[in-house]
This record gives sequence, structure tokens and C-alpha cells, in this order.
Amino acid sequence: MFLSRNFRSLCLGGIAALAFASCGDSDGDTNDNTENTTPSVVAYEFDSRFVDGESSVYNGGQLFRQVLISGIKSYLGDLDDGIDSNTLNAEQIVAKLNGFYDYDETISSDAISFSVGDVSAKQTTYGAMDSTSKLSNKIAGKDATGQTLSWEDGALVGWTSSSECDGSANTCVKSPHELVQEWFTAVATAAAARSTDGTVVYDPSVAEADRTDEDILPVYVTADGLDYKQLLQKFLLGAVNFSQGADDYLDDDLDGKGLNCSNAQDEDETYSALEHAWDEGYGYFGASRYYGLNTDAENKAGGKDHDGDGKIDLLTEYNFGHSVNAAKRDIGADASAATDFTADAYNAFYEGRKIIAEAGETLSADEMTALKAQRDIAVSAWEKAIASTVVHYINDVLTDMGNFDTADYVYTDHAKHWGELKGFAMSFQFNPRSPMMAAGTTHFADFHTKVGQAPVLSTASATEISAYETALKDARGILKTAYGFADANVTGW
Repeated sequence: MFLSRNFRSLCLGGIAALAFASCGDSDGDTNDNTENTTPSVVAYEFDSRFVDGESSVYNGGQLFRQVLISGIKSYLGDLDDGIDSNTLNAEQIVAKLNGFYDYDETISSDAISFSVGDVSAKQTTYGAMDSTSKLSNKIAGKDATGQTLSWEDGALVGWTSSSECDGSANTCVKSPHELVQEWFTAVATAAAARSTDGTVVYDPSVAEADRTDEDILPVYVTADGLDYKQLLQKFLLGAVNFSQGADDYLDDDLDGKGLNCSNAQDEDETYSALEHAWDEGYGYFGASRYYGLNTDAENKAGGKDHDGDGKIDLLTEYNFGHSVNAAKRDIGADASAATDFTADAYNAFYEGRKIIAEAGETLSADEMTALKAQRDIAVSAWEKAIASTVVHYINDVLTDMGNFDTADYVYTDHAKHWGELKGFAMSFQFNPRSPMMAAGTTHFADFHTKVGQAPVLSTASATEISAYETALKDARGILKTAYGFADANVTGW
């Protein structure tokens, strides 16, 4: 069955059950939160076979992690406000960033602000999400089980440490967790220097004699073109969300994990561990339960108030992260080479969940084969949404470089675009089935060699600028080959 964006009715199958404790990870979140109750007409919804009148779908912990990643970005974006009149030291700033990363309930009363158009979110604080989930224990390398690699000792590709590097992998390449902490410290150090000593960093594209206060950079942007706000958010979307989805909850490489979970009821829960694992994968993709009912424009905007209560429920109605970019790229695709990452991902997630819901306590060989096929479609569409977004930002960076020494050039835009490009492009290594990581190829390493670890700025020589523009186009070509993107989209996204 193909589910179009206009699909308005559901064939809700019964659900099988499982011993959740042997497989899934509840993150302390159970299905007793009345805030996650969904309206009667929904898309990604399946009735519980075990508890009459209840939904079997719950992924609140995963959606809370989406909120925490957004919280880090928002905090960094607001860090300049009042910093010149307040005394902040680096330790305080790192502690606050880690309050989001290693969720500290002291921030539970902090405000969150999400909206779709003029419709604001139902949840207005972190505590209102009713979750204690953390980013720190789910980033690649920190999850106790389920990951293909340990992500220690040089496994991470794409970024080398800026300090304490003696040329060996163990010191030059950080784990994902260590890289996040390094970036936290870099921002905090710059912010503290500005707060306590008045040390500011200027836009390097403006001649020193011409600089004014308007040329002072935000504390999260460096003079060599790094935008830590973008790098952190986009990297976390890959190292936590995509990693957990592709290499854990939707994976099938370990007994009792991911697709190998039991499909029997988990004690008195409304779901089985297999159902819950699949739903957690869907939550990491970031799509609302109405994603398949929305138009691309609605999904791009962040969702829709489907129950008509005048609020957007972050647990059911809001789109986060990668799911939004899928809609953006579908909208931006050339008419001659249309893409449908949104429908491809949603339909596969829905069909896979339906297979689980209609199966017994143990899936048959045919059912498992069909489930893995839907997993492959969903993860492929998810990754293509990321890859096409990297193409988009390569094109933005090329435009920025083409504007060097003109009134159209904006240094902070250039840093932003490059940070999004680099942060998103680190994601592919977290999918063990990624075409960028295919055996016998060096696509991923080659890509990051060409992109480098910082953008080439207007202060570089003409030869260096031209060489980097060529390198970016070559990197874009690697993505075109790996994902089969059409020429019109590679140049037009």
C-alpha cells in the first residue's frame, strides 16, 4: 500500500507484544503521560492490542532530545545578549551547555519556544516535555549497546583536534563526545574573554582600519570561519539522532536489539519492544505523527495544528530536524528530477510499523525480510535528505565565495553555510549501510579531505580560492555519485 500525502484514513492493525526490558530503552519515559494523547484522526498511529483504548506509539524521549539539541542552538544564539555587561566565565558557560547535553533538571523550568507560523507550542518549558532523556548517553560511542563502532581511538572521520595533537589518531581525532566538549569549550572561552576582558573578534573580511562595532562577530563565530552554533546542532543531529536511528533502533546486527527485539508485550506497557524501537527510530527522524498527511509546505513550516486546539503539540504535531529538511529539498528539487524524500521516508516508516503491528510475538522470516526492506527505504530516504541538504549548503558556500569583495558578501552567512555543510556531512559515518561508507570505497574520507576543517575566506589568495571552489564542486560530485542525484538538483538545490 502506498500512502500519499493526502492519505486520510488508516487501517490500524493489532499490535503484537514484547518484553521491553530485554531490548528497548525507555529512557525513564513510559506511556502514562496524558500529554501524548493523540486526536482520533491521525497518520502514524496504531492502537494497542494490550491496553484497550490506548495508543501503542510513544517516542517522547527521542522528541525531547530534538528539543535539547534546539536548546543548545538557541542558547548559543542568545549568548551575545547582555554579555558585554555581565561577567560570565568559561566554566559557567560550559556547565550551561552541558545542562542541555547531559540534561540537568535544574533547567526544567527554562522556557522553550517553538511555533508554526503564529501558532505556538503547547509545551513552554523543558519540564513540560515530561522526560529525563539526555543527549550525552546516546551520542555515538556513549550508548552501552547497539552501536557498530566504539567511536573511540580514531574511529571518527572528518575532524581532528585543534590541540594536543602529536600526529597519532588517538590524539588528533576525538570521539563524538570529546568533539562536542571541545566545541563547547571553544565557544565558552571566546564568550568569557569578551565578557570579562572585552576581547572581541572582528569580521576578517573588513580591513582593520575600517572596522566598527557592527563588524564584531557573535561569540560563536570565529575569525577563521567556524560557526559553532551550526556545527554543534548539525553534528548532534547526526551523532545522536541519525546514529541512534540507523545504527541502533532500526539496525538488525545484535540479538535483542533494534529489529531483533521481541514483539511480545512489555509487562503492562501498551507496546512491544519492537514496536517501541521502531517508533524511537521514527522519533529520531523527527517527523510528527501527521507527517504523511501534511503537504511539503506544511512539513517545511514545522507541522500543523491538526486537533484544532490552537497549539502545536511537540509530541505529536511538530516536525524536527531532518524531517523538515526532507521537505525543503523536495520543494527545491528541479521539476525535471522531482524527489519525494518525505513520502519515501514516511511510507516506509508506516508500512514497517504496520508489519510489526500485525505480526505475532515473533516475526516470521518473510515478515522480517519485509520489515528490513522498509527499514532500508526509510533510512535511505532519511540519509538522502541529509545528503541533499549538504549539497544545498555547498551551493550556498560557492555563492558566498562568488560574492567575495562585493556588497553582497556577508561573512557570518558564509560561516553559517559552511558550518551547516560540515556539520551535516559528518553524519554519514553513523549509518553502517551508508553508500558513503561502502566497502571498497573512500567516498567519505575523500569528501572531508576536499571540504577541509574550515572554509577558505576572502583573505586567501586567488589561487587558494579557486582551488577550494574546485574542491567543493568535486565533493558535491561525490554525493551525486553516491546517492544518484540528478545533475539539475546537484546544481539547483
